[in-house]
Parts: sequence; C-alpha cells; structure tokens
Amino acid sequence: MKKFVRLVLVSALALISFESFSQTVHARYIDGFPYVHTVRTAHLYKAKRVSGYDWNPKYEFSEITDRALSANTNWYADQTGDTVNTKNEYVRVATNEWAKIKDIIIVSKAYTSFGLATNKDYPIYSFDSKNYKMTKTDKTLAQGMWLFGDFVQIPNEDVYSRVGGNEWVQLNP
Repeated sequence: MKKFVRLVLVSALALISFESFSQTVHARYIDGFPYVHTVRTAHLYKAKRVSGYDWNPKYEFSEITDRALSANTNWYADQTGDTVNTKNEYVRVATNEWAKIKDIIIVSKAYTSFGLATNKDYPIYSFDSKNYKMTKTDKTLAQGMWLFGDFVQIPNEDVYSRVGGNEWVQLNP
C-alpha cells in the first residue's frame, strides 16, 4: 500500500512539474482589430479590474515574470486597457495578457477609408514592412480633401496613416 501511495504522489508531482514547463501564450485574430509587432522583447502584464463600467473599465497592471513576447514577432490585439491615471497604455494580446504600447508597434488595417481635409502640405513617408521603419520621401501630399485608411503607430513617434500604395503621412507632425 505504501508503494502505491508513493507511486501516485510521485506521478502527480511529475505531471504538475511537466505542466509548468508548457506555458503557452495563445492569441487569436479578431476581425477589424490591429496586430502588434515587437521590435524587442516585450514584457507581459496581467490586469485586475479596479473600477469603471463595461464600456470603460480601469485596470491595475502587474508584470508577468515567467514569459514575454519575443522580439520581431506579430501578435493580434483585441482591446486597449486604461489604468486609473492613463488612457490606452496597454493592448491585450491574449487572455489577461497585456503589452505596453510603448514597447510595440501597432499596425491597423482599415475596412473603410475616412475623409480628412488638410490645411497644409504634408511630407510623404514610405513604410519598410520588414524593418518596421518609416522613411521620408521627396514627395508631399498637397492640402485638400484626402482619404486616409490603415495606420501604423511607432513608439516615440506619431501615428502614420496610409494615403495610397506605400505612401504614408504623419498625422501630427
């Protein structure tokens, strides 16, 4: 009987320890939401809801220490998260796993374009999708009414919006 109990305990401990080595972060694509690209390893955070309503929840975030998003990987995001003092500081990449916006690049594909009147000429940039960098070209977007669509948000820079092909303008230059 002691051998049987010992065997069951050792088997249970082995199963528990094997399970702890298989921590997988699952992300799913949701139509219409952006994906995020990591330029460097990005820390993950878990969220605890502390206030707000269903349409405007506020969270308290704490770092997850046993895993992170690898550098140069893409992840789908389905919502942004606010703390009590900040707005849209985090994006959710998996169930209760969030990344800080300052650590990632957000790429959003627009289903519809929107019209925007510009009151000055804007420099046009090209987007290198392999390195996730914008390069200023010698072209300009003349003032007038233009259709804007997809956007790219790069940390420590403004948001860029596509105005055609691989032509982008910086929205807040």
